[in-house]
Amino acid sequence: MLFRSKLSAKYRVITWDRANLGRADLVFKGARDVDLWSDQLAGLIDNLKLGPSYVIGASSGGRVAYTTALRYPDHTRGIFTYLTTGGGTIGESLAKQYYFDYADLADKDGMAAVAKTPFWSERIALNPANAEKLMSIDPKEFSRVMRRWGKAMRSSDVVIGITSDECRQIKANGTPVGITQGCAEAPQHRRDRSEMYAQLTGATLIPTPMGYCEEANTAASYEKLITHAEVPESKPFRAYEMLAAIPGVLDDFIQKTEARYKELGLGADAFSFLPQNTPKNVGPAYRQ
Repeated sequence: MLFRSKLSAKYRVITWDRANLGRADLVFKGARDVDLWSDQLAGLIDNLKLGPSYVIGASSGGRVAYTTALRYPDHTRGIFTYLTTGGGTIGESLAKQYYFDYADLADKDGMAAVAKTPFWSERIALNPANAEKLMSIDPKEFSRVMRRWGKAMRSSDVVIGITSDECRQIKANGTPVGITQGCAEAPQHRRDRSEMYAQLTGATLIPTPMGYCEEANTAASYEKLITHAEVPESKPFRAYEMLAAIPGVLDDFIQKTEARYKELGLGADAFSFLPQNTPKNVGPAYRQ
């Protein structure tokens, strides 16, 4: 991955497959998908003894970044998001595609039908142990989880999964935030929502890089585009894996953030520009 190769010469870069994605195990629990994922990320940071870390994500990975900053503020030295998703009806559209359609299928035809869909069959192909996990769950329970996660994806939120008050909480926590400006025309990565998010969180708003808002003009299927960003016909969708400009922009954000920590006299264990913050008094206490 070019994104990783450009940054790993200077930083320790760790990428991971979230539950139910890539080669990861299937896990069906939690009030929301982002709660499950932020719990996993915090556990990964703890297990690897990384200390407060920069959490970077695009699209749904961005949702994980800011949810982790809210629920585990002492784990996040800074967050950086791009292709941040929100606005219009994108929340409900994605909820249908990610969750509600599979809930309907499980209710109608059971888990064998779910396992045959392109998305879930790929989870099994990449991790064969997932076949038993998927087939062993009761279709009604699977449907309940899918619908619960789907209902949490609201377009009315500033960004899917985060409210205005939660944006303000990130700012109140003193968490350094960087966000790449969205696209004027893209319904899923809207410029106005990225600007609103930046204002509420106190984020550094990075101007839209050249080519960032390139439109997808291809006959390739959505499943192929989104799960195989490396295929030639999905060139515009490479952004989910890497945008050519992002590593440099991210490096600049980290350097400036580190300079600010140093200016404030804060060391490598700092996770906030507010020296009085500690794991005990940074809110809200969302951990379960």
